[in-house]
Amino acid sequence: MLICRDALDALVKGRLSQKRYEHTLAVTKLSLELAEHYQVNREQTMNAAMLHDITKEDNDVLQLQMMKKSDIMIVNLEEKSRTIYHSITGCIYAKELLKIEDQDVLNAIRYHTTGRKNMSMLEKIIFTADTVSYDRTYPEAPRLRELSFGNINECMLEITRFIITDLLKKTALIESETIDCYNSLLKCIL
Repeated sequence: MLICRDALDALVKGRLSQKRYEHTLAVTKLSLELAEHYQVNREQTMNAAMLHDITKEDNDVLQLQMMKKSDIMIVNLEEKSRTIYHSITGCIYAKELLKIEDQDVLNAIRYHTTGRKNMSMLEKIIFTADTVSYDRTYPEAPRLRELSFGNINECMLEITRFIITDLLKKTALIESETIDCYNSLLKCIL
């Protein structure tokens, strides 16, 4: 089921802070530009981009309860990684509350923080746009945005390398999907 832009906008605006809402709009803008460039369905892209952070500001305890009630399997590592809760619960929210059945849209929401091996182009677009959206101000963002239109796999490889390095510096857990994503991208490029 696809949701019209006005309904999505009202839903997202009502659930998120102004800053997170503006981030969502920035991700959606870049996602739609990338979708046009890579000839990916516009409606699927809009749904995934607008919903990628739909549960980001929900309470961790409620998100954990939502995951445990759902039919989406979580592993022990995911349960300990609170920073990815929203990607899992966002997928659950889209599937169970909004009745979205499009698996590509659901996967794009689910893996927008960790990535995974063999991602679809829609998944790659949402993953990339979230990291290098127009509201991102870190020094590498403009170059990575430009690279995303040239070779999205190379762009994602750089993003994934940064994520892994950052998590290692923080002595934080690294999801196996992120390692799989890195290896999968490296195989595409080599």
